[in-house]
Amino acid sequence: MSWLLCPHCLTWVRPGGDGCPRCHGRIDPSTDDPTLEELADRLGPAVGCLGEVRVARSGYSQRELPTRGLLVTTDRGLFFLPHRPEVVVEPAEPPALGVSVAWWAAGLTVGPLALVAPTARLLGFGAGWSGGERRLVYEPRPVEPGEAAPLAEHLMADPGAFFLARTAVRVIRRTGPWPVRGWTIECDGRPALRFAALSDPAGVADGLRDLARTDLWHGTIVC
Repeated sequence: MSWLLCPHCLTWVRPGGDGCPRCHGRIDPSTDDPTLEELADRLGPAVGCLGEVRVARSGYSQRELPTRGLLVTTDRGLFFLPHRPEVVVEPAEPPALGVSVAWWAAGLTVGPLALVAPTARLLGFGAGWSGGERRLVYEPRPVEPGEAAPLAEHLMADPGAFFLARTAVRVIRRTGPWPVRGWTIECDGRPALRFAALSDPAGVADGLRDLARTDLWHGTIVC
C-alpha cells in the first residue's frame, strides 16, 4: 500500500480503511494532495531550529520511516525535517605491493600489453583504485528563517517529514529513558510525539522553555 499525505494532520501514513491511523481523519485517495502554496500557508515560515533530534516512531507502518532530523519551529507549529541519507566512502590505502611487482603480475596474468594497465588497476594501483569503506551518514538539510516554501517541498518529497500544528499542542514535558531521557509532546487529536535531543540537549531544553514564553505559544505547558 502506498503512502498518502493526511490532509488533516499533515503526516504521511498508510491508511487503514478510509481513515488516517494517526488522527482518524478521513482520507480519500482519489482527492488531489494540497498544493505547495496551500501547504506553505498551513506550515508557516520557519522561525528557528530547536536542534537535532531523534523521534520515536509508533505504529507498524511508521517504524520504517527516518528517525533523525531537525525540529524546526515555524509561526504555525513544529516541523520535523529528516536528515538526508548519503553514502560516503572512507579512503583506504591500496595494497602494499611494489609497482614493478604489480606490472609483472599483470603481464603474467593476461599477457597482451593492452590489458596490463587494467589488470594493474584491479590489483589496486593507479587511478583505478577505488578501495575504501562505505558507510551511511545523515546530513542535516538547512532551512532559512522566514521561508515556508522549502518546508512544503520537503513535506511533499519525504514521507518522514511531519508537522505538529501549534493549536494542537497541549503539553511538552520531560520523560524518562527511551533509550535516553527526552521529551513528549502531547497533542489533541493525534498520538503523543516522543523525541530526544542528539546534539545539544541543554540547548533544546532552553529552546522549548523560551518557546513557551512567546505570545505565539502562550498557553502551552512546558514542564
